[in-house]
Amino acid sequence: MLGILQVGIWMQSYNALRSVAADTGRYTAVQYQKVNNISNLNMAQWAKDRAVDHYLFESTLLSADVTDAANQQIVGVTEKTLTLTYTFQSIMSVVGINDQTVTFARPIFVKSS
Repeated sequence: MLGILQVGIWMQSYNALRSVAADTGRYTAVQYQKVNNISNLNMAQWAKDRAVDHYLFESTLLSADVTDAANQQIVGVTEKTLTLTYTFQSIMSVVGINDQTVTFARPIFVKSS
């Protein structure tokens, strides 16, 4: 039963990270549409704030990073990669299963300046 609960916590965390990434993609697209070209650092901070405020992640266990892709594949568009990582406490530590880490990454495409 504890194993099933542990997997459920992992799945909930993963799905919440996916939702945060989708929210961040929408936010970024709207900001660029308004000609408000926000920085990678601002995007990462917005994602982290969203995860803490709306999805109840613990901020000390969450990291968010936005980087420009090394190879830009579409002319006139900048591809960025948002990576979210969350470490949640294991409920199975009594049997030697340590805290678990969940990572989700997705591209965000914005119009180049």
